[in-house]
Amino acid sequence: MQDSFDIQGMIKQYPELLYAFLAVISYILSVFFAVIEYGSIIEFNGLEIHAISTPLWLLFGVASLYFLYTAFFDMWIYAIHLIFAYYLTGAGFLGLYVFYDNVTIRVFAIILIIAGLGFIGYFIYRIGNVRSYRILNSPDPDSARDRFSLELWYFFPFVFFVISAISFWDLGRSYDDGGTPYLHVFMEIALILTIVYIMWKPENVLFYGTKESWPDVPISEISEVGGGEPESAGSGSSPRQSEQQTSPQKPLQAVESRIRRKPASVMCPGFDTPAVQSSRICPGCGSANDFNWCSESEEFLISCPSCSQQTYHGRKVCVHCRSRLVEDITCSHCGKEYPARRFKESA
Repeated sequence: MQDSFDIQGMIKQYPELLYAFLAVISYILSVFFAVIEYGSIIEFNGLEIHAISTPLWLLFGVASLYFLYTAFFDMWIYAIHLIFAYYLTGAGFLGLYVFYDNVTIRVFAIILIIAGLGFIGYFIYRIGNVRSYRILNSPDPDSARDRFSLELWYFFPFVFFVISAISFWDLGRSYDDGGTPYLHVFMEIALILTIVYIMWKPENVLFYGTKESWPDVPISEISEVGGGEPESAGSGSSPRQSEQQTSPQKPLQAVESRIRRKPASVMCPGFDTPAVQSSRICPGCGSANDFNWCSESEEFLISCPSCSQQTYHGRKVCVHCRSRLVEDITCSHCGKEYPARRFKESA
């Protein structure tokens, strides 16, 4: 009899599930150690630091951010706006509560709250742009509106704002009254769950949810914007050559003059930008392999071994079919596998 709740199957279908769970647990632990006072007190510039609880608060907070980054790689660059919105909103409502009698601080606090709302609005705007791009570049825009629908998602960034406001308001009250901020703790738990949903929905609908091929836009000339150190096998590679590398990418400008680039026949997934192409030398046989590079996301493109579409190097799964990707790439000439960093620039 098959289990009705297949955890292993869910993790296979949604690789980000485990990291999202770890992010929630880490954040809850961070909040817990933030409100308790444990360990000897160390005074630093007028601040009281608890030798045990304060470092653990910071450690689990950083761990939570790392797990969110790992779980929602594509959404991370957009969700950074939520971090700014959280701290601006928090500082604003703390200022309103603690320094309510100070007119200057009260005005400044209101400005911070408005700025926090501005980051919320800009975050929604950017995700809306991604959705519009998916629809406009779909073979059937009418059906794509349903396929790329975010439903009630647009409501949740404002829920995030309200939860942040209540959380910091209660934190200010607890500092004033000297009590335990139970409402603050409850709101912070609700906050991390809201964040996971806010990142999860677009990640699966707008990024991993894209199955169609990207449009082949003719290019007459690629502007010299700069390129990274190509380390991923592009078109012309064998199926195993489409497997992923994990070498770090350098800034675009750092190797701009050393890359011989030409227009590639593929688009950068998620961007209305054509990839650029250059050659890299196999460390084994010395033959040239073609590499595609997306100057917009500063990542290398490879062919997914499962669906054969262009996807990004260094990610855990293909952005189209969600199949697992591996680190090494195979030379299209000698058939041997090497880490991407060992492929050298052609002269």
